[in-house]
Amino acid sequence: DLCAITSGRATALSADDDYYIDESYHFDYTYQGHKYVCYKTYLSGDDVEDANIQGVAIKYSPTNAIGAPGGTLNVPAKVSLNPAYNPDEDEDVDVNDSNGYKVVVIASGAFARTNFGTINIPNSVREMKSEAFAYCMEMTSFTFSYGIRQIFPSTFMDCRKLNRIYYRG
Repeated sequence: DLCAITSGRATALSADDDYYIDESYHFDYTYQGHKYVCYKTYLSGDDVEDANIQGVAIKYSPTNAIGAPGGTLNVPAKVSLNPAYNPDEDEDVDVNDSNGYKVVVIASGAFARTNFGTINIPNSVREMKSEAFAYCMEMTSFTFSYGIRQIFPSTFMDCRKLNRIYYRG
């Protein structure tokens, strides 16, 4: 198991950092009416000058409202600089190509203080950084899948209503 529920709170079982987020390069992306800020990511330890991009880290844009109380948010598996790109039509999310980048990291504080009741994370995501979902007071359930390798200790800090975490294997 990657995480466990104790007294209604998620407990992380891993705390190593695999991805470097290049915050100097970012772009905006809109999916299902929600705006995101996307940052290029590399494997930690790689020389960024020579490294191949590993995908993007994603953050819920501060220009959004904090979400409908109790609503559902489906995080995209792939994002693009092309506004006409539709990730729902692209089944291959295991590669980065001219159509877009796979989402591999949920950045620190990415969805903190949003009001969503349910958040669904795609298979492409490998790591959820610290406080990614901190203080999500309305979140009652969270779904992730086999792609996740790392969940940081404070990822779900103070999510008091969180009582169900689903694993899609």
